[in-house]
Amino acid sequence: ETLRAIANAAECTSVDACGAEGTLVVIPSYFDYVRVRNWLAEAQRSGYLSKELKSSRGFASVCEYTSAAEVSRARARFFHNRVALLLYTER
Repeated sequence: ETLRAIANAAECTSVDACGAEGTLVVIPSYFDYVRVRNWLAEAQRSGYLSKELKSSRGFASVCEYTSAAEVSRARARFFHNRVALLLYTER
């Protein structure tokens, strides 16, 4: 069910569809985060996701094990609309 919700959010990344430039997804469990992150990476490679996520915009992910520098880069890429989807853990 979580993966289906993420897929729907991933498909709704254009300004016309959602009224926003990007989508922030917060997942409370690290294990669910890993499942969703891996699913998104595989779906992006296989061509299942929308054109926005298949393009150079793609998605970024941040968890508690991500270095401070990489967190800063991911947030900046999302803020400046270089990635369409930012995946975050709640922890």
